[in-house]
Amino acid sequence: AMKFKAWEAFTLDDARTLLRKKLFGLVVAKTGVSESQRYTKSILHIWCQSKAIADTIALSYKAIVAELEIEDNVILMATVAHEDGIFDNNMTLVQAA
Repeated sequence: AMKFKAWEAFTLDDARTLLRKKLFGLVVAKTGVSESQRYTKSILHIWCQSKAIADTIALSYKAIVAELEIEDNVILMATVAHEDGIFDNNMTLVQAA
């Protein structure tokens, strides 16, 4: 989750929009799976530019899963990463460990 160039400006509305998009995608994906491959739990992993963004997403999460009626089906995992390359796919920005 990011707010290009100004991650401090990531709002609750941004979090709700992102979660609705990602969680609705999980709902659609699950309905497209054959009966023999059906699963009951999904994990939504979101990379976040800051702890503040992760916290904002966490604040919005319960309301959105309730809205989509998937409270028991999805586990949210938010990871805070400070490497810019993760957010713009420029791997030259990611430092070698």
